[in-house]
Amino acid sequence: MNFFKLWIVDDDELFSMSCSEYFRGGQYEVSRMSCGQEVLDRLDQGYHPDLVLLDYRLPDVNGIDICRELVTHRPAVKVIFITAYGSYDRALDAMDIGAFAYMIKPVDLAQVERVLLRASQALKRDGGQTSNSSVPCEYGGQLDLVGDSPGIVRVKATMELAAPSHAPILLTGETGTGKSLVARLVHLRSGRKGRLVALNCASLPENLVESELFGYVKGAFTGATSDKKGLMEMADGGTLLLDEITEMPLHVQAKLLTAIDEGVIRRVGDVVTRPLDVRIIAASNVPFEEMRTSSRFRQDLFFRLSVIHMHLPPLRARSEDIPGLVSHLLRNLEGGARRRLAPGEMNMLKEHAWPGNIRELKNLLHRTLVLTPQGDLRPSSHIAPTDSVEEQSEGMSDFLGHVQPLDQYVRRYATKVFVATGENYSRSARMLKISTGRLRRILAGKSSATVHGRLGRKNAARASKSKST
Repeated sequence: MNFFKLWIVDDDELFSMSCSEYFRGGQYEVSRMSCGQEVLDRLDQGYHPDLVLLDYRLPDVNGIDICRELVTHRPAVKVIFITAYGSYDRALDAMDIGAFAYMIKPVDLAQVERVLLRASQALKRDGGQTSNSSVPCEYGGQLDLVGDSPGIVRVKATMELAAPSHAPILLTGETGTGKSLVARLVHLRSGRKGRLVALNCASLPENLVESELFGYVKGAFTGATSDKKGLMEMADGGTLLLDEITEMPLHVQAKLLTAIDEGVIRRVGDVVTRPLDVRIIAASNVPFEEMRTSSRFRQDLFFRLSVIHMHLPPLRARSEDIPGLVSHLLRNLEGGARRRLAPGEMNMLKEHAWPGNIRELKNLLHRTLVLTPQGDLRPSSHIAPTDSVEEQSEGMSDFLGHVQPLDQYVRRYATKVFVATGENYSRSARMLKISTGRLRRILAGKSSATVHGRLGRKNAARASKSKST
């Protein structure tokens, strides 16, 4: 019988004890923790769970950050968020970083048991070894940079050469292109014994970034009741990922530059320096040249961080990689390993602008799997209005860069209606208020704009003739 190591991470002692008593014995080996630091200490000591019940809001750290650490150390782990602070956006954030499920308190423990059963079955089905097995977890199956387009080939080649070095790395690319994945791959291939620690510089108020990054000593400011390590110290011997680096306040940028150049840090309120061995990876969705000339980002820090630069191309620029990405993502989504796309769907996906890049593709496939329990998958029918360029592009100039010919939008919309009616030409034409002949031409890819152009010229000619008479 397989025994699953179950970690319960929650500062609600009554709930934690109830879960522990309920699940102890049987196929679960239960450990309780009340804060994020306990989890990090266990991981540092070489312990790895199979299943985790994780609170979203812990007293010392965000549950999302702990989830990232768990998945980094053991990609097969199944993390189930159980929290009183539920929202749709938080659930999506959790799923994006690899959480298995998201539950809102109060919960019935029998319901939690059913979710744990599904998670343990998924762990076995996906080939993930339980953590008491002697077989090490293979990262390659789940952590991989998929694609053979020229831009991705360049990134792979640079990554292989740069990973064993200690040189700082700057990753640029739009949101959702895979910058955090590249950072994890670099860390895993670097041979560094410490862990990968990540900080999103835009996720904290400006006045907290310095203390979060460098730590503080007791009495440094109101509320500092004890010493606390910063993220740089937690990453000692490993790698620190600074996401959205351009959002870092200028005074913290200066302190970071000193830390990189001298290999030491000073906690907020401290008078002594502490030596560190940390490899810095910075990531930004701001274009490389804009970063270099921005008045909000120190040029000396920019040049220090960009010793190695890798640019992740947007998905719309690498449409030839979409078939491989779809296959890879389906294999790693629950229930997607044996599913396939309906005929013609892959071409529809290649035509989409993908303003949300790979994250949008993953969420679309996830949504399609949930809403299509049987039969071939038709993800093009589930592209939500919020996936549109107008909703997600940052600024009008970015929107103009995504504009496609009108014919492609017309064809995509007509195809959705056609699929929704069970591929019934007559019914689809009635709903669209066009003839079946015109519908067939649109679906066949013949230019509807050309038809409109001819009609427009005829109408203009009529109008001109009426004026002259």
